[in-house]
This record gives sequence, structure tokens and C-alpha cells, in this order.
Amino acid sequence: MGQEYFTKFISIVPHHSITLDFMPSNVMIEGSCLTSHVLLCSINNNNFKNLLYYVCKLTTREWVKLPNPKSRCTTMKMAIKQYDSFHFKIIRFSWSRHNGPYTHWEIFDSKKWAWLKYNEYKKLPLFTFVYGLEVVSKGYYFHWQIIINNKKMILAFNIDCENWKLISFPKHLEMLNSDFCIDKELVECEGDHGVMYSTKAWMELWIMEDYSNQLWEKKYRVSLEVLNREIPWKRLLALYTIDVALMYGFGKLIWYDCKKEVQIDVVEAQFETIVGVHAFQSDFTPCNVLATPSQRMMEC
Repeated sequence: MGQEYFTKFISIVPHHSITLDFMPSNVMIEGSCLTSHVLLCSINNNNFKNLLYYVCKLTTREWVKLPNPKSRCTTMKMAIKQYDSFHFKIIRFSWSRHNGPYTHWEIFDSKKWAWLKYNEYKKLPLFTFVYGLEVVSKGYYFHWQIIINNKKMILAFNIDCENWKLISFPKHLEMLNSDFCIDKELVECEGDHGVMYSTKAWMELWIMEDYSNQLWEKKYRVSLEVLNREIPWKRLLALYTIDVALMYGFGKLIWYDCKKEVQIDVVEAQFETIVGVHAFQSDFTPCNVLATPSQRMMEC
């Protein structure tokens, strides 16, 4: 039996009813980009090594199946970047015990409608593990948390140049960075990227103010003592705005105002485990990006 997934669209503002019921069954969202109108999805066909991949636009209920990746390795993380109404790229990280303890990457380009040739040398350093709930994008870079040689770092991958670099967490917070009991989530903060440290008692937000020189600045620390009285166990999922955090605990999704230290809204989650959180913006204009190159030629 394959694993069953459940997807729900949530917002603290009134919105149209949006679901993935127009897609094939058991869809899992693999990636989104806040500036994109489309989502990257997969379907588990009872075999995690041979997932089927789709790109869809929720609001117009359009979707298209992608070619299978060149490699048959197990997918770790994926992300999608939309350039215009006709062009998007996808980055896929994967690994296989048969290829040694390496994480490989490959890229799909919608202009060529193909995964670029798989190359065994396109890999991250030995024993690198890509993880975290959310990928944070800035320009052509995607950012993930990674563990490399038992040390937590940030991987910045440039999807245009197909190169990457490592970014350190705030260096003067060495105790927080090395403490695996303190949660650390990468967050998108109104165009910048940051990291939120959190414990049961508090959350602390740091923003990278100078990307070139990797300089971090502390924005705030907020107490969670009041929230603990109602929801003793909780987990940060993402930032809705720089001052509003989305959290999960005891079957509830909580929007929490970090300035006023109060709950804004609470929604029953209807699921026990959260695999990922994906922010996106959209409209109701039909999406040309979901047509294959041959279909576009036929429409001309």
C-alpha cells in the first residue's frame, strides 16, 4: 500500500474554494514559488523511486504531466521557478544507495520540455542531507537547510547557472546553531530570507540583511508563554508576514501575531502530520506555461 496524502488550502483572508480534486488521486505538492502561479506535484504510484510529476495551476484547474527524470534515484527535495507565462525550470535533488552517499541534482527546462542530461558529477559534497519544511527563494537562488558532516548549513542553489554555495547560520549564535533541540526553519520575509529559531518558550527571527557578505540581523524575540497555556506543543511552519507566524500543534493551525503575542486565527488541521507548507499567489488567467512546446505550435 502506498502512502496517502491530504492537501488543504488555508488562508486568514476570504478566498475561493480551491482544491486539487481535478488532479489524479493521491497528489503531493513538491514545490511552489511565491511569485509563481503554478505548483509542482507528484503522485506516488506505490513506488517512491518512480514518482509521476505534474505542474498545475490551482485556480484555473489546469495541469500537465512532466516527462520522467533521467535518474531513478529517490527524490529528496524539489523546487520550481517560473520565468514568464511560457517558461519554468525545476530543480530536483535525489540520492541512491547504489550511487554512494551523494546527493545529486538535475534540472527540467520547459523550453526544451526535458530533463537536462543527468550527470553523475552533478552532486553535493559527501554525506550531505537536504531537509526542512520550506524552500526559500531569492532571485535565481533557492535555499534549503542541509546537514553536511554533522553541521547545519544553508545550501544556496542558482538554478540558472547550475552552481551552488554554502551559507552559514548567524556565526555568533553557535550554541543555537549546534543545539539540535532548538528548531531552525528557513523563512521568507518580504523578499529577504531569514531563519527562525524556536523552542517551547520563545521564537527568535534573524534576517540576512547583506546577502553578499552574509550578514545577519536580529529582528525580534517573542515569548510563547501565553500560547503554551492553550497549546503546550507546537511547531513553526512558516511566516505569513514578517510579524505573523503560521504554527501547528495538537491538530490545529495557528496564525500568531509575534508583535502582540496573540493568536489571530485558529483552524482545525484535519490531519496529524504535516509534510510540507507551500505559499503561492495566483489569478484566474489561463496558464500558457502548462502547454507543451508542440501544443503551443498547434495553437499558433
